[in-house]
Amino acid sequence: MGGIAGTLATWVVLTAVLSGWGLLLRRSFGLRTLCYEDADTCFWLGLGTVILFLQLWHFLLPIRWPATAAVIALGLAGIGANAGALGAWLRQVRWRRVLPLAGVVLVAASWVADRALLPVTAYDSGMYHIPVIEWTHAFPVVPGLANLHGRLAFNNSSLLFAALVDVGPWAGRSNHVVNGLFLVAILARILVRAFRFPSAHGPDRARSIFDLALLAPIVAMVLRPFFLSSFTTDVAAAVVLLVAVSILFGRLVRREETPGAAAATAFDGFAAMVLLAVAVCFKLSVAVFAVAAWSVGAYLLRRAGRTARGPSGRALGWAIGLCGALALTWLARGVILSGYPAYPSTFAAFPVPWRVPVEQAEAELAWIRHFARTYYRGGIPFAPETVLHWNWLGPWAASLLSNEDANWQVVLPLALVGALPLVSGVGRVWGWGRVSRPAAAGWLLLLPLAVGAAFWFMTAPRPVFGFPLFWLLSALLVAQVLGAWGGGRAAGAPVLVAGLLVGVLPIVREARAALLRGPDPIAQVVRALFVAPGPDHGFHPTPPPELETFVTGSGLRLYVPKDDNRCMDAPLPCTPHPAPNLRLRRPGELGAGFVTDGEWRALRWPSPWNWFLEDWKRYRE
Repeated sequence: MGGIAGTLATWVVLTAVLSGWGLLLRRSFGLRTLCYEDADTCFWLGLGTVILFLQLWHFLLPIRWPATAAVIALGLAGIGANAGALGAWLRQVRWRRVLPLAGVVLVAASWVADRALLPVTAYDSGMYHIPVIEWTHAFPVVPGLANLHGRLAFNNSSLLFAALVDVGPWAGRSNHVVNGLFLVAILARILVRAFRFPSAHGPDRARSIFDLALLAPIVAMVLRPFFLSSFTTDVAAAVVLLVAVSILFGRLVRREETPGAAAATAFDGFAAMVLLAVAVCFKLSVAVFAVAAWSVGAYLLRRAGRTARGPSGRALGWAIGLCGALALTWLARGVILSGYPAYPSTFAAFPVPWRVPVEQAEAELAWIRHFARTYYRGGIPFAPETVLHWNWLGPWAASLLSNEDANWQVVLPLALVGALPLVSGVGRVWGWGRVSRPAAAGWLLLLPLAVGAAFWFMTAPRPVFGFPLFWLLSALLVAQVLGAWGGGRAAGAPVLVAGLLVGVLPIVREARAALLRGPDPIAQVVRALFVAPGPDHGFHPTPPPELETFVTGSGLRLYVPKDDNRCMDAPLPCTPHPAPNLRLRRPGELGAGFVTDGEWRALRWPSPWNWFLEDWKRYRE
């Protein structure tokens, strides 16, 4: 119980701190009153501003307890500056009505905290997420770190936040906190929408349906330690995207904008645009969708400006400034880490002495595309008869039905879209109420979703890279169709029940699989859904790696995981791909960075047992 209680308490503190950062920005929009939606938006906006702070901080200093103390202090200052608004909001809350909701949220959060007790299981977390955190703790951003190991230059800023949390009692345990915080925050948001759904009307009903449609992927991620108790960057990027588009949708479907609401619309549009930029800092693969959706946010601010030019114009300026700062600092970090702004892309290479060889970057990009097409069965050769010239398409499409993760990431949201005509027909027969025309502006989100899905399919169509797009598409269509029905109880009850049932489908699937495992089915289900406390204050620690040593031609001593790619928290410098021609930029100074002398000669790449590199080089020739 200690692990669960400690995790919950930490989430409360982090929520307050991040919300404080967002509240400081909100005051600049002249907004002095608060409700739950405002506080929720401030939490996510606070996350975005903290990420910018960490990207700037890391240029000069490692991210250790001084950075954590600074973030906490500024967050508490934001809480203090808005104490009056917070107090007025809390005094207006009808606590008797809210207590059941608070109880449900606490139970849900406790379940997530219990699931987060598990150790790191995501392979990528052992291979480069944890090492990135170790390097972030040890030094400011290290020039040429990609020469040591290319994936250390993937520049996932969510790992900077993990480093911020990985201090004090959470040192070496932040995997139990970070992704869980994101998932609990959006889960609470969805549960609040579900609680308010029966009394919602018009745009509020459509937005509630939109958020309710996102319950299933959140529950599915909670059930997988790959997402929850690891540092998987897809979680942070996906959750931030889901929240950003939810905010945009909620404001787009409001047909009338009064002068008094213009400032709130401007603030929400600004927050959504910042979150889209943050998602790119978390995961480069979402950039095309995020940029397209950012333009929808700009349209929203322009529309609000027709009512009140002051707030919307200021919001657009703030959005351009803050998003530009996020983008520029992120790109600068990329240049320092690899010599390329957006590694492994070789676009706009900088002539810096630590720039990684072009062949390394091209091989890294080719491997990502190859693995995305063959994720369901590793080790497939890179050859025309297997994964080139569209030969991959048929087996890949079949894998969407046979692979369990692909089922909920792609198939289930598309199935919900396919079921909409049937649901709509049932509603007409049962007389769910008057049908109105969906808000036309809500359909604007279809364009960035289509562009993002096309880019995903053409570049790296692994389901985990694109599942936010499919769930956003499902949420948009479901909300536009079902939100157009009248607001009576006859329509509300079945929609709410159906939404909750779809949301818990991952739990049903997990329980069903447990029942089929053998004797004592009840115990099997309990073990599948809940985690017994581990030996480390309730947590289950991650086993340390088994290491070998490798000495380069320059005398640099490297730690190498034995027959594995996972360095985990090994001493620095560790790499799964040692190169004999790797050297330090300045002898004896790890923080000064790494240089590759001559051509790329990394050994065991991309893994000790994979022959992809030889196949790829042969095909290039």
